Amino acid sequence: MQLKMGFDILREINEKTRQHKGRLFNGHLLDSFYVENGSRKHLALAFEPLREPLWLYRERFVEHVIPSSVLKIILQMILHGLGLSPHSECHIIHTDLKPDNIMVKIEDPSILEDSAKHEYTKLFKDVDPLRDQEYNEPNHLAHIESLLGSPPKDILARGKGSGLFYTSDVELVRRQHSSLKV
Repeated sequence: MQLKMGFDILREINEKTRQHKGRLFNGHLLDSFYVENGSRKHLALAFEPLREPLWLYRERFVEHVIPSSVLKIILQMILHGLGLSPHSECHIIHTDLKPDNIMVKIEDPSILEDSAKHEYTKLFKDVDPLRDQEYNEPNHLAHIESLLGSPPKDILARGKGSGLFYTSDVELVRRQHSSLKV
């Protein structure tokens, strides 16, 4: 419910302040969608990517102190950005202003592309580590585990066929025959 209210506030700010100069200093809601989990629906909000919160940004500086020349600029941006909230059209005040909630913008968006390529390369550097083995269920599970890690014990405990592939301490049992039916 609180997220839905926040979403409505963001939508109102986006609609009413398109020409406001402080808009440049605020994160922008790009999209929203619902994720279903069983009988529950969860609202997900997608914002433009930002680099890091202000508390982490300050760790880049000597003794974790932002120099006053940089801090003055940051404070001017924050004040311009906050000009959106109590703006006469919105009548909204930000009540949780702290270093966790102030994000530093990414200067060069290509950083994200490079980072994503690096992550995909790490994930898929050896797409098929089990390629020299015959295909069967245990080998397939071993491949999945090499990518995702071992499944949680509570899930294995509920699985009807878990005992065919796993010991009680989540150890994958390698079986040589491929005709196991779950």
